[in-house]
Amino acid sequence: MRYQIILLLTLVTLQAYGQDNILRDTDLSQAEFSVAMNPLDSNNIVLVTMHGFDDVSDSYFSIYFSNDFGRSWNISEFDGFDEDLYVGAGDPVIKFDAQGAAILTGLAATVGFDIISIVYKSVDGGLTWTTEYTGTNTSVDKPWLAIDNGRSSPHSGNVYIPIVDIFNVNLTRLDNSLTLVGTTPFPEGDQIPSVVINESTGDVFTSVITLDNPNVFYCQQWQDGGRTLVHSTVIDSTFDFTFNAPDVSQRYQPTPYLAIDNSGGPYDGRLYFSFTASEENNPRYFNVHLAWSDDNGLTWTSAKPVHSDLREEVQQFYSSSYVTDDGTLILDWYDRTNYEPGSSLTDFYMGISYDGGESFNELQLNSEPMDFNLVSQAGFGFGIGEYHGLVSTNTTAISFWSDGRGTEANQNIYYARVNLRDGVSSVAEYGMINPDIHISDIYPNPVENEISLPFSTEQTKDISWQIVSAEGKILYQDPAQSYSAGLHQLDLEVELPTGVYALVVRSEGWLVRSQVFVAE
Repeated sequence: MRYQIILLLTLVTLQAYGQDNILRDTDLSQAEFSVAMNPLDSNNIVLVTMHGFDDVSDSYFSIYFSNDFGRSWNISEFDGFDEDLYVGAGDPVIKFDAQGAAILTGLAATVGFDIISIVYKSVDGGLTWTTEYTGTNTSVDKPWLAIDNGRSSPHSGNVYIPIVDIFNVNLTRLDNSLTLVGTTPFPEGDQIPSVVINESTGDVFTSVITLDNPNVFYCQQWQDGGRTLVHSTVIDSTFDFTFNAPDVSQRYQPTPYLAIDNSGGPYDGRLYFSFTASEENNPRYFNVHLAWSDDNGLTWTSAKPVHSDLREEVQQFYSSSYVTDDGTLILDWYDRTNYEPGSSLTDFYMGISYDGGESFNELQLNSEPMDFNLVSQAGFGFGIGEYHGLVSTNTTAISFWSDGRGTEANQNIYYARVNLRDGVSSVAEYGMINPDIHISDIYPNPVENEISLPFSTEQTKDISWQIVSAEGKILYQDPAQSYSAGLHQLDLEVELPTGVYALVVRSEGWLVRSQVFVAE
């Protein structure tokens, strides 16, 4: 079967071999992105990233969308702002509402360089977008977003956006038509709000940082559709490295995230708070920490690292979090556990908890490390940005991260697919998206002695392939051949013992796709 892919996807094959994909091979830095999955159709995933970190007047979005659970990707023509009104766009956050519409918040710079928040909507899975709401106050930080998708919630359909302006933080409330209902000021906090919804009660929970030394994290509970503050409670605090964390970034943030269990299971209603904080004995080195609350944020467990490597001066930092519909908690983060203390080589890990955050299965998702010193230099001191994301069904998670591997340290978005239901949680498939190469699945699968791989190219490309065993041994390979623009099919005759293998396709040195197949 032959089908087209507008942006190239690379799939994760075997733990012994590679396990990551590059979303798009580009010289443009891609970081501080947001990703969401359609609750009505898990095949529909939308990822929005930003470019132009060194100059707000040259910043804009790239919006990728998939309709087959990340096996192929398209790119929207919309770049995040109306060029007649604005000169740049950044800090995107995306969610889906209960009707399957994608709601995107972000910042836009006016021609007078005022920064305002804007809300966009897509009803066709991320292809086209309309402007639905434009803020009036100056915004100074990422406008986080939550949508009440609870069927039994008294405020179902409401949209909540904590807005950081030049004076304070306000909880902006929109109804299901994205019309402004009102704003409510936070009792404290300076930066980095996060927001989630209890879909049974409609209660809104936010977290915010008060920037001081130390930084202090708060959790707020709001009722009556965000109008009434129930409490504001300290969760934890950490050493202040807001504007310069050695070996990580010249503009470090502790990436605090709230997540909530809406599964109806044993941990239903549990609030999770994950963040990056200093090690106990050396504040310039970090661990990813997790705390949780079972009483609407009034009391919290003592925060503890989610990873097993507690050696001094080994960095783990910048996490994101997700709770599946059946209550599985997933975190991912940057990790240097495979290298000597003080090393700047960095991998990307996922942790999966089936027991409410008590313990985690850890997996390395990347196939090769990046040198964070090079990444920071190439990214104007920005590093890879603090924020990334993941999506998941009850059986499969897809984690995305910004990665600057290679000597040029180009910041591209990679991703990996993880099987949550194989007993040990293994990486299932990985790959790379390339706007010029469109690759279908191999067939047949399982195979006997012949493999066919349909693909197309937008322009002339050199393409090579390998067949790799589960142990990572290259069994077959073919040097690069030039393919002109158009449709092609790679037909391979192979003789393989019964087992699991990977077909790895590369173009001009980049991994394009790596797909698992079974030989019978």
